[in-house]
Amino acid sequence: MSGYVYHIIDVRNSTDPINRWVPFNPKFEHTKLAATLRTQVLFAASDKALDVQVYPNPAADVVELQYETVVPGDVTIKLLDTQGVVRKQAVKEDVGAGAQQDQLLINDLPMGVYELQVTTPTGVLHETIFHP
Repeated sequence: MSGYVYHIIDVRNSTDPINRWVPFNPKFEHTKLAATLRTQVLFAASDKALDVQVYPNPAADVVELQYETVVPGDVTIKLLDTQGVVRKQAVKEDVGAGAQQDQLLINDLPMGVYELQVTTPTGVLHETIFHP
């Protein structure tokens, strides 16, 4: 079950439930957590949701991004240079679950190699972008 993300709700105290996404960890048995905390696993999503498609790549002017979000929430898109400096950043609030598409203008950046980071409620997606 490697690569899965679990949505766990703790029903010990129904007035203040713990409602969170927990990344799969092979060293931690989520079944024991469920039995110990009397929780219910409500949703399991494949890590295919943590994939970003970038085209064209190499790109001279505009990069098209396609990715999936498993749950609604904020999405942050960052483009970092080889020194780790954020060269572009966009925050999208309250993005719905499902297929997403965005554009990133890079024609004002110097030629080089950049790292794209797309942070969703369930993880961080990485892709290398070449800007000739």
